[in-house]
Parts: sequence; structure tokens; C-alpha cells
Amino acid sequence: MGKKEIRTEILEKLFGKMRKQGVDLLLIPMGDYHGSEYISDYFKQIRYLTGFTGSAATVTVCAENREVLLFTDGRYFLQAEKELRGSGIKLMKCGNAGVPTVKEYISIKAATSGLKQYCIGFDGRLVSALFVSELMESLKEKGRQKGIRLAADIDPLGEIWNADEENPRPCLPAEPIWELRKNFTGLERGRKLASLRARMREEGAEIFVISALDEIAWLFNLRGNDIDYNPVFLSYALITEKDARLFLNTGDYPRRMITPMLFDNDALNAEGKIFAQPYSEFFKVLKKQAESGKKIWYDPGAVSYLVKESIEKAAGKSGVPAVTKASPIKLIKAIKNNTEIENERQAHIYDGVALTKLIYWLKTEVRSGKAAADELSVAEKLKSLRASQPSYLGESFAPIIAYAHHGAIVHYEADEKSRLKIDDGKGGEHAGFLLMDTGAHYLEGTTDVTRTVVLGKPSEVEKRNYTAVLAGNMRLSDAVFKEGTPGNRLDIIAREPLYRLGLDFNHGTGHGVGYLLNVHEGPQNISIRGKNEHGLMAGMICSDEPGFYLDGKYGIRLENLVCCREMFKNSYGSFLGFEILTLVPFDPEAVDFDELSEHDRQLLSDYHRRVLKIIGPELSKEERTWLAGICHAFGAES
Repeated sequence: MGKKEIRTEILEKLFGKMRKQGVDLLLIPMGDYHGSEYISDYFKQIRYLTGFTGSAATVTVCAENREVLLFTDGRYFLQAEKELRGSGIKLMKCGNAGVPTVKEYISIKAATSGLKQYCIGFDGRLVSALFVSELMESLKEKGRQKGIRLAADIDPLGEIWNADEENPRPCLPAEPIWELRKNFTGLERGRKLASLRARMREEGAEIFVISALDEIAWLFNLRGNDIDYNPVFLSYALITEKDARLFLNTGDYPRRMITPMLFDNDALNAEGKIFAQPYSEFFKVLKKQAESGKKIWYDPGAVSYLVKESIEKAAGKSGVPAVTKASPIKLIKAIKNNTEIENERQAHIYDGVALTKLIYWLKTEVRSGKAAADELSVAEKLKSLRASQPSYLGESFAPIIAYAHHGAIVHYEADEKSRLKIDDGKGGEHAGFLLMDTGAHYLEGTTDVTRTVVLGKPSEVEKRNYTAVLAGNMRLSDAVFKEGTPGNRLDIIAREPLYRLGLDFNHGTGHGVGYLLNVHEGPQNISIRGKNEHGLMAGMICSDEPGFYLDGKYGIRLENLVCCREMFKNSYGSFLGFEILTLVPFDPEAVDFDELSEHDRQLLSDYHRRVLKIIGPELSKEERTWLAGICHAFGAES
């Protein structure tokens, strides 16, 4: 049976279950019980149903007209079109004119259905409390707040997958958990817990609920591997004044910390004990605590609808209202301490050495034909170069090694069938652009870097486009702004050189990056579409990654990680700038230097002088001589 037939069979079973459960519209989000951006295989229901392999999507299934839609953003338009072809599932390109949001679409379907009772079904463990709240507001705006039934305790697609013997569902992950010591974190978990408890007392909260996996990992100075590329572990946490409870999926792994668990008290600085309980007991314990009349604090933007409902129903019975405010952990975690920042500098030296060696190999060995390579082998080569660096732990996301026209697919991921051989760029209408967006985890931190290198001879237009992306990258890194400035106000700096050419890119310019945690973290970002994001503050680490993509031809993206640092203070306030952490040369062969301003050239010269000074001594004699030539082309002398 082919993939198309399998999808059709699953859909038919799904429609059947919806009819039995009285569901008019089924909502299937891309996520897990913790609102994670990246998820373990157990939660990849959208891939199971549709074949779409991207990391951001929502599916709606409408029983009335048997309409199945997949909503995703601009990073995945080309990928989704290819993967959904022939499935009968319609792609909804979020952000494009005339395309409703998921909430708008559901509201419109409910308002125009003609049914007195309209049932919206979803797994309440997977859908966020905030999404449901916003959905109800949208329904109200459409005049359909009455006659709506939420079936939040169903999981029909999960039931189908659980019973599928030909395509068995993976188990919930339970990989080993390990501790990250103070010389890497800068703070003991006891001090972190004390800080959180102080905030709880300010709000009058007796229990704090944590669902976000990176917040739990950060708070307890623990790391795991339950999600590929993200060193977190499936868990919930309940914090009280006297103790903290971790709810863990123990699985069958003998090396995993299992209950009962008590961490050493010395590390806690007498701030209370930490115990572990089975993951499956969380909701039972949460309900019991809520019904006891204790004041509970939860973040409505970070917990599932089922967590919120469990608390609110119990609070209604006890008469004690919950505290519903954003988790303070999110911001504290985003502002890196001095130890973390210093460690990150070291991690980027390790990473810079590996990537510089890779580019040297591409430019000298692969380009000349001495070494054969394709997209997959380039990824493996880089992985081996990183693995030779001290403290390397693994990749921070699936590498994007995209040659020629594959570079136009923003989140392209090569496989055995799609991979392209790397040549000199003479075989087609492209410059031989190779886009490499990769990252790594070291004990000293997390990296994310993109370089686009030329392996052919670029045209004047291609050089002009590369130069505009490069100018945007460097100008953003040179920005000076007041503390608290939202990232959406800085986004234009990176886009302006492209705007002058009538060009643009369809993704954000920057995202927060965790410390040996998720490569994407909030609350900060740099995006033209950014709304209500937290202003930038000293210690935050962000990416700086403008790009340009020509469908069917090539893609260009240039990304550095930058750290917000205080520049000076005066009567107007505190002014910040960016310290560039990434130390990898750009490609002078792709640059039209006449298109750069004098200031642009000075920025590039200063940057490459740093790269040569710091990375050069870590290279072989041949590599160092080559790097010196690259840096010299940018005006940086050794």
C-alpha cells in the first residue's frame, strides 16, 4: 500500500471516530504536552496523518465537508507543497493575504455551520490554554459564543495510531537525565529555587506549576535527551515553599533517575528537598493540591488547556483564585549570567574552528574535485569536525545543508533521495551556492550559525543579493538601542539593504537561544511580525539571520549569534549593543564590495580581524594561511 493510500485510510478512520464522538471540527496541533517547538516521535501525529515533516503546523479536520487543512508558516511553504501533493489536504500559507489564522478559520466554520450545537474537539493535553482562550474570543467576535461545545478529552487520531500495527506508534521517551554543574550554569539550583520562591511570595502563591521543559531543565540544572537536538526531558514540576516535585517518565532505562529521588542537600543550600514522582501521577497530584485551597500560580501561555482546567475547576470549588501570570523563569533564563556568557564565547570558538575547517575543505578539496561530497556527506563532515572539539555533545537542530535550488527551501533537510552532489556550480543556472545552517551543543553552550559559500562563479545579480544580505547582517549587529527596545523595531535594519533592491525574506530575523537548551527560546525575538515580545535586555542572546531565496534557483542566509551588552548609561537610560559571538568568515567571492558603504567595509574588516586573531591559532598552517587570505580580502590584516 502506497503512502497516499495509507493517508486516505487513516483519514477515513478519523472521520468515522469523529462521527461517533459527535465532533464537527477536530483540531490537531503540532506539539507535545508541554508546548515544545520540537517534539519526540511519540507526538508526531501530523506527520503520521499527512506526511508533512516540518516542525511547525496545525491541522484542522472538518466533518461537514470532509475538509482537511494544514496551516504552516513561510519557512515551510515549499516543503509542505511537495509533501502534501496528491494527498487531498489543502495547504494554508499563514501570513499570506487572504489566508485566515487557525482561530479565524475555526470561528468562521462554527459561525456559518448552521448547527445549533457545534462541537470542537481536541486533546486538551496538546492544545495550549492561551490558544483556547483566544479561540473563544474569536468565536465571540463572530457572534458564535453560544452553542459551542469543547470536547477537550478526546484523542481520536492517537487512538488510531496506537492501534496501527503496520505503522506502530513509538513509546514515550525516557532517556537518561544528567546534571549540569555550577561552573557551566553559574548558579546552583538552590539559588534559582530561592529566587522563584521569592517571586511566589510576592504574588501570594503557595504552589508554582511548571510545564515548559526548558524551564524545568534550567531551574534544576538538569539535562536530558527526550527530544532530538533539545537536551530536555519529559516532566512537570510543582514548587512549594518547602519542597519541589518532579514528575518524570521513568520508562525502561536503568540509568534514568527514578523514584524515589532525593538530590543532595548541599547543592540546595537548605532551600528544601526535591523529590521525583511518576509522570503519570501529575494530574492526580495537581488536582489534589488545587482542591486543598492553596493558591496556585500557572502561566496560561505555557500550560495546556487540561492543566488550566484542572486548576480552575478545583479553584472554583475552593474559592481560591489562581495566579495567572507569565512564568518569571522565562525571562530570568533568557538573561544569561556572566558565567554563561563567558562559556558561550568559548563554545563559539570551538564551533568557529570546526566551521572554518569545513569551509576550507569545501573551497580547496571539494571545489577542485579532489574530494567528492553531497549534502549529506557535508553534514557528516561538519559533525565529525565538531565532535573533535572539546565538550561537544551533539547537534542543536537537524542540519540544513542545501545546495543550489535546495537553498530556496528555508528549512530543507536532505535525505538519500533528495541529496544533491556538490559540484563547481557550472552545471546549472546558479552560482553553486551552498547554504549551511547548523548548530551544536557544547557544555559551554549552544550555537546556531549559517554561512552561504560559493563553489562556482556568481553572477553580478547573485553577488548583489549576497552583499545585501551580508550588509543587513552586519548593520543589525552594529545597532545601538535603548534597553527594553522590542526586537520588531530593529528588524528593519537587517531588511533595509534588501528593501532597496525590492527584495525581502519570509521569516523572522532573529530568535533567542538557550544555554545548552533549546536553540529557539523566548521571550525575545527580532521579527517584523513580532507582537508583544519582551524588549531586549543585557545578557540576552539572539540570532541575526537575514536571507534571500529565489525559488528553484538558490538561497542565501547569513547568521551570527549576538549577545546584548550594555554600551553606556546616561540621563536618557541604558543603551545596549550587540557582541558578535559567532567566529566564522564570510565568503568574499560572493561580495560586491562596491555595493558596501565605507562603514560596512569597516565592520567586516573588524569582524574578520577578530576571526583571524581568535580562530587562526587553532588551525593548521595551510588552513591559517587560507583564512588570512579570506580576511585580507575583507581588509583585515593579520
